[in-house]
Amino acid sequence: MIRLVNLSKSYKENNVLGEINYEFKQGSLYLVKGISGCGKSTLLNVITGLNNEYEGDVFFDDINIKDINNFEYRKNFAYILQKSLLIGELSILDNLKLISNDEDKIIELLKQFDLSDHIDKYPSQLSNGQRIRISVTRALLMNCDIIVADEPTSSLDKANAIMIANLLLYLKKYGKTIIVCTHDNVFDELYDYKIEMGKNDFKSYTRNEDNEILEIEKIEIISKKYNFFDDYKMLKNKYFNLTITKIFKSCFIFIFLFLIAGYQSNFNSIVLKDFYQNYPLDVVRVSQSNIDNIEYEYIIEKYYVKDDASNLFGISKNIEDNAFMLNGAIEYGRYPIDDNEIIVDYTFIENQFNDDANENIIGKTFYSAKLEKEYTIVGIMENDAQMINNFYNFDADYFLEENVGNIFVLSSEMLQYKLSNTKDIQVKIPELYYQDNYEQYMLENNIDSYWQHYLNNELLSIKQISLFVNCSILMIMFLLYIYLFNSVTLKLFYRKSEIGYFKLMNFSYKRIMKILISTSTFSNLVGVIFGYLLYLLIAIIINLLFDIYLFITIKLTVVILLSMIVYFATLTYFPSKKYSKLTISELLRDYL
Repeated sequence: MIRLVNLSKSYKENNVLGEINYEFKQGSLYLVKGISGCGKSTLLNVITGLNNEYEGDVFFDDINIKDINNFEYRKNFAYILQKSLLIGELSILDNLKLISNDEDKIIELLKQFDLSDHIDKYPSQLSNGQRIRISVTRALLMNCDIIVADEPTSSLDKANAIMIANLLLYLKKYGKTIIVCTHDNVFDELYDYKIEMGKNDFKSYTRNEDNEILEIEKIEIISKKYNFFDDYKMLKNKYFNLTITKIFKSCFIFIFLFLIAGYQSNFNSIVLKDFYQNYPLDVVRVSQSNIDNIEYEYIIEKYYVKDDASNLFGISKNIEDNAFMLNGAIEYGRYPIDDNEIIVDYTFIENQFNDDANENIIGKTFYSAKLEKEYTIVGIMENDAQMINNFYNFDADYFLEENVGNIFVLSSEMLQYKLSNTKDIQVKIPELYYQDNYEQYMLENNIDSYWQHYLNNELLSIKQISLFVNCSILMIMFLLYIYLFNSVTLKLFYRKSEIGYFKLMNFSYKRIMKILISTSTFSNLVGVIFGYLLYLLIAIIINLLFDIYLFITIKLTVVILLSMIVYFATLTYFPSKKYSKLTISELLRDYL
């Protein structure tokens, strides 16, 4: 079955195995004994294909194992180790279902080994002897021709050690070849062949008395092909057993991301809604000549606009004490001398006349609806920022505490809060704004929105803020990637023995990758889902308290969740690939 030809193995200059020639036959129990460090474990690792760095040859059914795919070769071996390597978060049944999904056969074997009462227990609830018996059951379920037991009784009392020894002998009933490596004496009366190893020494013995010849039974295990959901159902409890602290740690950043997404998707409407409250978009400017035509079609309201961007000040009649007399303070025109004359600044001209400040503005009239009086513009204030600052500082005693527009008037009695003029009238047409032909009607009747220039500025700000938010999201996702990548790598480091266990139990590379990626992805997805639920709660509270809409559509929610699944799967793929490519010896260094 297995034939060793001139097998040698050295570590640096230390010769561990030297020129061994031996043959293991099918259906026998082999006992390997020797002092620590004599090469027992090394011999087992070479025979089972876990260590491929040796001199000489190992033949399996007369084929050199170097010519056999290592994964396919290792399918011939099942393992019983000193440490059971059972997954602590899974029940005994789920542990065994990872090896075979033939549940009927699992229950049958557990009954044979007097373990059926422990099927729903966890490994920590079993004794050492019971865990070893579970390992024996697992070895049978692997349905391999050769069972390798490395120190299976070292941590057991004598009664349990004898039970395990007889149980391994019982496995010959199924035609298994048993190779036991141990210091224990409980196998001394049970072996068929015995190997004693020392430093550079290899001796073999055959028992003179024949063991009881057992009738060989073929164990039939019917296992369907594993798929993703089989492993997921068994492993979900291990990776979704999250504490409240872990949930909040993982979902906090996702709450923030969902709120940003909600704000981003509703930002235009949030800003425009706030804008409309202060600057109603159905307020338009019409001339006196076409106001009558509009009144025939729509019910309109006269609307006097309060322009918060302009301030109204009273100034002194005493010319000698006034800052307007500073050189350069008045760019065009002169200082007012009558009560119906005013000085204005650039802002007022832009808002009121929608025009650039120049000497053509001089002489134009301005009608105060509140005071029901018409005024004539006789001067335009210099637009230089330093000059304006000097003026404010110099003439502060003459400014009124109340101000509503950058309009400089002659006396305090002329304060106003709403602006209008004789040539342009502001009207509110609620019905018009909500009709489809709004823009066409505005164009045909030479009507323009009074607040259009403000709206354009708001839309520009929206674009700038949206760009900033998008950049912030990209930065957050980058930082999240670094954090999660390190987190995934660290978790995989602590799962090294588990990955080694999967490989030792002959899980395929694809199956291991699916397990690692799916468990990591969906455990992170729990944080996303909790983050989404908390985001909904926060969005509802903000909407009720501040009337701000931060909800995202169902379509966008689905897109985000699917994107997160792909994101987490991609994030986990490369670290998982790295650990899945490690050898069993590297992954189970402390166990083999």
